[in-house]
Amino acid sequence: MTYIKQTLTADESIIAEAKISKWSLFHIYCAATIFGVTIICLPISAALLLYAYLKIKSTEMAVTSKRVVYKSGVIMRNTAEIRLGKVESVSVRQGFLGRMFGYGDVVISGTGGNGAVMKGVIDPLAFRARVDAACDPTIQAVIDIQCAKGEGLDRQINAMAERMSRDVGKQGGAA
Repeated sequence: MTYIKQTLTADESIIAEAKISKWSLFHIYCAATIFGVTIICLPISAALLLYAYLKIKSTEMAVTSKRVVYKSGVIMRNTAEIRLGKVESVSVRQGFLGRMFGYGDVVISGTGGNGAVMKGVIDPLAFRARVDAACDPTIQAVIDIQCAKGEGLDRQINAMAERMSRDVGKQGGAA
């Protein structure tokens, strides 16, 4: 069972999950390849590949009906949880390679100076749209009602996020 599923409350459900892109760890794969060319450095190459594998498997990111959750680490755990009502802004940072290969960093700022930086997220614009949709008070009321009924929300949130992205695009904003 994952960390996020273990920490869900009785009336809370997962709206959206995100994963780390393997492309965001491309520099580690390159280093492992370079070290792997020589037999002497093969253990270093194996250690780098193990690090990349554990980084992907141990990182969890999700939007629930009540909060945004980020967890990473195997031995030392790093978590950030921000209540949806406390989210002030959600932004996306994408470099050249991130735009080419569809990954980026999602930065969530909360009230009181807390926040979370989720690095290497697959399709960061869609994840940002899901966080925005979950934070909207009118949409949040629908989420609360649906969660109380025990109904799945992923399809509904996806549709709302797509509508919001189209509306922002029509208004000339970055979607």
